[in-house]
Amino acid sequence: MRDKSCVDCHMPVAVPPHAPQAAGAAGGPGRPRHRHTFLGSHDAAFVASALRIEITPTGADSVANVGVGHALPLATVKTLIITMSALNDSGNTLDSRRIEIGHKDPISPGDAWTGQAPVPDGTAELRVAITYPFADFQPASQHMTIATRSQKIRLARK
Repeated sequence: MRDKSCVDCHMPVAVPPHAPQAAGAAGGPGRPRHRHTFLGSHDAAFVASALRIEITPTGADSVANVGVGHALPLATVKTLIITMSALNDSGNTLDSRRIEIGHKDPISPGDAWTGQAPVPDGTAELRVAITYPFADFQPASQHMTIATRSQKIRLARK
């Protein structure tokens, strides 16, 4: 049994200024009203709030679905793009790896995707960025970066 419905997340409660006198018994509390903005994949902050990014100094990365009651991505035209990058002390990219997670192999609620970032010699920082195209026909320059996390690391000298 679910403790929330789709409406609870995608249409959060909005308290009107007249809530105590709203529809209901005279002088009694009004019934909750939901905003009709329908939050979803077009809202980067909304999608980011449902994900948790973890980075270890060895480059083992994970992206967990911690706030969605369904798999991510859900729609057939949606793709989460995870880019793992190794940066040097100057912030220049030494190497990167890009993974696409589609609807056929989504991240289920409470589960996580795990991957290994490249960690070449000279790596000082690892970065994971998650990009979410609003539509499959959208050019890459218009994809939303919804979350980025960086971790400074120290590699053992050889």
